[in-house]
Amino acid sequence: MGMPKQFRTRFIDQQVIAQYRPAELMKIEVANYLALNNTFYGDPTTQTGNGTEVDSLGRIDGESTVVFRNVNIAPMPEYLVGSDFMDRLSFYINGLYLEKTAIVSVVDDGNDIVLKINNAGASLENNLDNQDLMVIKGAVKEVST
Repeated sequence: MGMPKQFRTRFIDQQVIAQYRPAELMKIEVANYLALNNTFYGDPTTQTGNGTEVDSLGRIDGESTVVFRNVNIAPMPEYLVGSDFMDRLSFYINGLYLEKTAIVSVVDDGNDIVLKINNAGASLENNLDNQDLMVIKGAVKEVST
């Protein structure tokens, strides 16, 4: 049996650790952005699609679109280099989470956000229409009018 391993403890003084203070790394813009968790609903009159039935399970192809009125994607602070705004957004169709792989595009269009969905990727059986409840949640903000 050999000698037991020895552990060393190192004490760091305030001058050494000063350059690594987390409070100084977290800018207020980043904190405010990360705290955003707003919820908005799609305009049911804009919910349309161009899919047709493609299999015996009733799934459809094509795309569906919805417009979220008077909201925009919150601008990402420059300090979050390498981050993707999609990491801070979630979408729901009739209460069910929409997988990110089913999203074709999410764009600010003036004062609105336009979401395009791949119907097959979302396993939709119908094109979006005014009966569906579309929700966006996350780093989005209301547009002041």
